[in-house]
Amino acid sequence: MSWRTKDPERLDYIWRKAQALSRSGPFTYQQLSADVGMDVKYVGTLCLDWEKEGRLQRVPVEQSMHVHMQVPEHLNRDQIDVEEGRRDTPQDRMWRVIRKLGSFDARDIAMFANSPDLAVSERAAAEFCRMLCRSGYLRVLRKEQPGKKIAVYQLVKNTGPRAPRARRLSVIWDENLGTIAHVPAEVTS
Repeated sequence: MSWRTKDPERLDYIWRKAQALSRSGPFTYQQLSADVGMDVKYVGTLCLDWEKEGRLQRVPVEQSMHVHMQVPEHLNRDQIDVEEGRRDTPQDRMWRVIRKLGSFDARDIAMFANSPDLAVSERAAAEFCRMLCRSGYLRVLRKEQPGKKIAVYQLVKNTGPRAPRARRLSVIWDENLGTIAHVPAEVTS
């Protein structure tokens, strides 16, 4: 696994997703890859490594060209899926789409992230792209020309499967000095 990530959080996230899928029955590399939003070759190689370690086992499935895997019962017992019950958000969907596409615009993001159970508007996608661009996750490949062309972006900082989120912070602003007088310790650490 030298060329792949050694980030324990990311590997743990993929493992928990494999356990969750396995509770429903055998799964394929492709299903796990789609669920975690990562490259299928990477996930497939990771699953093969886990199979060698005894953490996964192959399950024969008739009339299927794909390899089906399952977490052995003794490894899946008493495991709590941390994200069980967590609903997919528009940001989660948009982030997964962004990570899969090379270059894209807000229209692409809205089109691929939209589904019957979760609506993602082009306006929400454009705002999400602007937020990611301001924070250094995206680079502008083509600037917007109002009324003519929409902005085209490229992902430059892929930090993992969870979407970056905007947060509101409470700080103390000194009107006399025109500066922030206090930032809570939990924000700076």
